[in-house]
Amino acid sequence: MRAGEEIGIAALFAGLDAMTIDATTGELAGERLRRYRRSHGLELGDALIGASAVQYGERLATFNRRHYPGITQLKVPDR
Repeated sequence: MRAGEEIGIAALFAGLDAMTIDATTGELAGERLRRYRRSHGLELGDALIGASAVQYGERLATFNRRHYPGITQLKVPDR
């Protein structure tokens, strides 16, 4: 975090709900890793985030769509 971003970051996280990562999330993430690790360079963190979005039926906002291959509920936020 850069100097001066603290208030904006705190406001962003205040509006978010935490999601539980459980065995189902892990299984979904593992499936994603097996499928996309080599072809898309998918890493564990992004696999867990994507799996959580799928598991809970939530839209995922990201500026980097290639980190979430196969997820149709992606939203590119305004910059």
